[in-house]
Amino acid sequence: MLSRVGGGAGAPTEMGRGAVLESRAAWAAGAALAVLAAISALLLAVGGCAPDPQRIADGTDPLAALAVPAASRVYDLAFWAREERAASRRWRSALAYCRGRSEETHPNCRNVRLAAWWEAPPPLPPLPNVQTLRELAPPRRPGGPQAPGGLGRATPGGGPAAGGQRNTGRGGRRGEGL
Repeated sequence: MLSRVGGGAGAPTEMGRGAVLESRAAWAAGAALAVLAAISALLLAVGGCAPDPQRIADGTDPLAALAVPAASRVYDLAFWAREERAASRRWRSALAYCRGRSEETHPNCRNVRLAAWWEAPPPLPPLPNVQTLRELAPPRRPGGPQAPGGLGRATPGGGPAAGGQRNTGRGGRRGEGL
């Protein structure tokens, strides 16, 4: 309780004001500390509640593993190939979920896509028929088969077509100037 000394009109003394100010400051500091503690506890609770993506990817639910950004060590290509072969409801759900999802954000969808492709690969394009290949080939020269590279005529002995000596570009005779 504040003592009244002099000051008139019921005003507390300097000593009384200091005590009031100190109690208000202490209350404000305590309130700020309480708010800070509450915020810290809330952040820890929210951070502690977020499950680890790797634990979900390797957990007991294969469909939940598809939704996390961590690659599963449990639900691999062999697992999804078995599911595809069994044509299970889980397989149909996984295939529907992974349609249109990016492998960067959903790495486990890659195994689902590979299992789907492995069991039913896309058809190969039709092979061209012989007539189409003949149409694509270059026309033949009237003088017989073309020589390698398409220049001149081929000779039975494989030598120069003109029957003369090969030009070495260095002199008159073959082998000279080497």
